[in-house]
Amino acid sequence: FIGKIAMKDFLKPQLTSRAGQLLTSDGTVVGTHEGAQYYTVGQRHGIGYGGGDAPYYVTGKDIKKNIVTVAKGRDNPELFREGLVCSHIHWISGTAPKLPFSCRARIRYRQPLQRCRVKGRGKKLGVLFDSSQRAVTPGQSIVFYKGLVVLGGGIIE
Repeated sequence: FIGKIAMKDFLKPQLTSRAGQLLTSDGTVVGTHEGAQYYTVGQRHGIGYGGGDAPYYVTGKDIKKNIVTVAKGRDNPELFREGLVCSHIHWISGTAPKLPFSCRARIRYRQPLQRCRVKGRGKKLGVLFDSSQRAVTPGQSIVFYKGLVVLGGGIIE
């Protein structure tokens, strides 16, 4: 949506850069980064550390502590989640379906629809997928479908 410019280059004039640590899940420091705000879960390129025999992928980030967590390999188990919590729910019909319910959902553009079970109450929903999903990313959207009809969606926490 921003054209042929890298997201980091687009954001740099808007945000203050602050170097931080690249850590593995066991706390091993493997490098540094320019600011956790520039990275997203599942990202491989532009991390600033190659990893040698297998590339590193972002598995998480803590903006307040300015830490980016990474793991080796595209199919590393640390990149996968069985479920998620979402908020800021919007139902297309204006009325929430009766919970719990089963449907299909999508957590990224052009991703094949994934079977899931939705439960919760109030302003948050829990979503449990039939199969683990790669790179579930806080701040991104989840969209719920019944057949090809969009039921609604929310923001992943």
